[in-house]
Amino acid sequence: MPETLRLGYELTALTDFRDAQQEIGANRNRANQQFADALMAEMSHASGDTIATLKALRSAFPALATVEQDSVPAYFLKMYYPLKYDDWIRRYSAKNGLDPYTIMGLIHQESYFNPRAKSSVGAMGLMQLMPATGKELARNLHISPRLENPETNIRLGAAHYKGLVDLFNGSNELAIASYNAGQGRVQQWRRAAPSKPMDEFIESIPFHETRTYVKHVVMIASTYKRMYP
Repeated sequence: MPETLRLGYELTALTDFRDAQQEIGANRNRANQQFADALMAEMSHASGDTIATLKALRSAFPALATVEQDSVPAYFLKMYYPLKYDDWIRRYSAKNGLDPYTIMGLIHQESYFNPRAKSSVGAMGLMQLMPATGKELARNLHISPRLENPETNIRLGAAHYKGLVDLFNGSNELAIASYNAGQGRVQQWRRAAPSKPMDEFIESIPFHETRTYVKHVVMIASTYKRMYP
């Protein structure tokens, strides 16, 4: 297809997509809310808009990422839990002696598999690494710190997570909490309750965001393991 025709086709498709979005939004009401949101999720997924897909899916199916999520149709469950970058995740998890499903859970929670994701504080890529952290890890691995590159981000993120697992003597839960709240805070919390069982410790984490984060990553990892054994 000539370049001018291809560009015209893409612009037409984009216009049609936006028109469809606007029509769905204009006709969305309480009676058809789930159907409208599910349709919006499918359209956003087809267009490659990962954030819009995630938001629409969560609106259509609030049971996602809860113990009730098996009630969600399998088609949309697989859309919510995409299997992307699987080879790299498994390769660099194996290199670091990590559970690949935990890395999938972290990526899902951090960026929903969007390699261009960037947080308000500057964290970048699939595993949302800060540039300074990425540079230090890349220097140790003798590679370029290209955080926007999916393979590089997974390689550096796996190395970073491995360091947290080692710091907490193999505890995935404490490493996950540290990924969100920072290792200093988690060390402080654990020192205050060194013998508390892990499930009780998680419930006692003073940051609501971190408590929820740990539970979500663990559940997402478990779901990936069950869906993609």
